Amino acid sequence: MRNNIFKKLFLKNGQWFMLEIIGTYVTAIVLLLGNGKISDAIDAMFNGNLSEIVNEKFWIYVAILIVAGFTFTYLQNISAKIFSSNMQTGFRRAAGQQLFRLQFQYFDTHASGKVLNNFLDDVRMLSEYYSEILPIVASSVITIGTIMISLFRLDIVLTLILMVMVPLMILVSRFTGKRVSDLTKKFVDYNDELSELAYDSINGIGVVKSYNLENYFKGKIQKTNKKLLRFAYRRNEISALAFMTGQVLDYAPQIILGLVAIVRVAGGHLSIGEMSYFMLLLDRVVHPLAMLPNYIIEGKICLVSKKRLEELMDYPIEQENVMDNQKETDEIMSFENVTFSYNENTKVLNGINLCVQKGKNIAFVGESGGGKSTIIKLICGYYALDSGKLRLFGRNINEWNLDCLRRKIAIVTQVTFLFPETIAWNVACGDDRISIDKIMECCIKAGIHDEIMKMPEKYETNVGERGDRLSGGQKQRIAIARALLKDAELILFDEPTASIDIENEEKIKEVLRKISADHTIITIAHRLNTIISADCIHVFKNGRIVESGKHEELIRINGAYSKLYHISEEAVCE
Repeated sequence: MRNNIFKKLFLKNGQWFMLEIIGTYVTAIVLLLGNGKISDAIDAMFNGNLSEIVNEKFWIYVAILIVAGFTFTYLQNISAKIFSSNMQTGFRRAAGQQLFRLQFQYFDTHASGKVLNNFLDDVRMLSEYYSEILPIVASSVITIGTIMISLFRLDIVLTLILMVMVPLMILVSRFTGKRVSDLTKKFVDYNDELSELAYDSINGIGVVKSYNLENYFKGKIQKTNKKLLRFAYRRNEISALAFMTGQVLDYAPQIILGLVAIVRVAGGHLSIGEMSYFMLLLDRVVHPLAMLPNYIIEGKICLVSKKRLEELMDYPIEQENVMDNQKETDEIMSFENVTFSYNENTKVLNGINLCVQKGKNIAFVGESGGGKSTIIKLICGYYALDSGKLRLFGRNINEWNLDCLRRKIAIVTQVTFLFPETIAWNVACGDDRISIDKIMECCIKAGIHDEIMKMPEKYETNVGERGDRLSGGQKQRIAIARALLKDAELILFDEPTASIDIENEEKIKEVLRKISADHTIITIAHRLNTIISADCIHVFKNGRIVESGKHEELIRINGAYSKLYHISEEAVCE
């Protein structure tokens, strides 16, 4: 596991675990000494010399044991709780940090429901194991070991009978634990599926309702829920069996050994006080052993979460700790014979060569699937190249610290994502250091300021989940304002007018025209009238650049671009 987060967290909080162990050990010693005094008192009572044993020193000794018992029990308890809290917090922090460092393709290959369950449920289960089950088991082992030594010294026959029962308890525990582990793996897989169905139906509620898909999603959710319920029942059956077995293992040894102890007393091998001592301590040994099936079941369940979390923590992360500055150059970007594929079978980019100079307005056009959006993803460092070289701001992309690289790049996508916060918050991306005047300045440039000022709460208007309280054009221009506020050297527009009406398209075209004078712009467009004024237009087809030039030049050669442009114009006229 990356950086062995489990080991690191355990070692970091090991002092609390050790204090818990010390508290457990001393408490066990106090228990032995206290029960020893009770045993002596019982024997003295039957021998008629109780007053010789139960005297002032006896009560002082008992009082010291009580104080020591309370003190070290408190130490054990508070250490366990601190250890528990620190481990849980550590797991959540580590998983959260890893989630944001993962390579982009992780989110392409893992369903949102699984990612959420991985981050929430698996972290919770693993935290419970390390913070609750493991300390309990460790404490039980120490208590059992300490007491068994004392019992062995007291009566070897009774202790050997007890030790014969231990393997039986372990065998039962292993059998139930294995079955629960298999069921839990299937259970969490179906739970991921259910989460994904819920996530999709909520996110697409408009489509679900408009296309009458309620019954379809209800059916799929009910079907998956039935599978979950079936595995839950089977797991609960085994857990109930383990509980019942635990109860038998708890009481049976005490009854059997109690009868044997009586025989030992009758034969003169044990005194009444020694038998009482043995039976009082026997519960402290048998009960933790009887709970072993339950502990193993919990451990097996947590082991499934551990394996799933290991997958998250072991997944490759984005490059970091490399160069964070650019070379002085007018070259913003260059691709040299770049090839790329999302999988081994299909090349998305094949031998791409292009160069973008500072201050230029560049456009990518072409049929869907030609590789235009993939170029944007490579520029942002979301994926690694299969072959070739990509230089950004004078350096090979492999030399960049991606966080620093992305500070120089702003992106406006076709589908704008806004957080359920205020307009001001979304433009500033939550940066409280940015003044409202600066936010307003960028919104004016983006052509959205006047519309914001007409809203009752103006810049404090909450946009709702994913910005649903705003129109498509408003969301797009707020995204442009956000990009302008970043003051990036390179602004990427991925089909900024594809999903808005003609009126908003004209507004955005005007915004793009104004900001292109001060920034390096790369625009992907299907509506080609938005990029007529670009300094250079690159036409993509089947992962290659088949034409490059200005609008007039490309129209004149009457090639792929000319065909696309005429189709676009006909679509606008219709």
